[in-house]
Amino acid sequence: MLNRFSIIFILTIFCLISSFGFSKIIFNVPKEIFSEDRTFSLKDLFEDIDYDRSIRYITGDSITYTKEELAKILNGLLNSYYNDFELSFESEQIRIIYNNTQTNNKK
Repeated sequence: MLNRFSIIFILTIFCLISSFGFSKIIFNVPKEIFSEDRTFSLKDLFEDIDYDRSIRYITGDSITYTKEELAKILNGLLNSYYNDFELSFESEQIRIIYNNTQTNNKK
């Protein structure tokens, strides 16, 4: 009886640990992203990410991506660092806005 209980207990603990340890990482992409420099990068999207990669230079005031375009780019970049992740988009259109705080503060 004690053996069965200990085996069930160990299996339950193992299942709990594995569900937390191997769960998917979900990256949420907002509909508007503000960049303080002219480089749109992973850190602009996900501030807590360990790795930063440049995605595109912002030549005008903003860049607009469709959900599908940005998903292709992000899947390619994030696959290098994460095995199991999911992208969640707030909108079908994602706009990256150049927001130079130094210029805005002078006005």
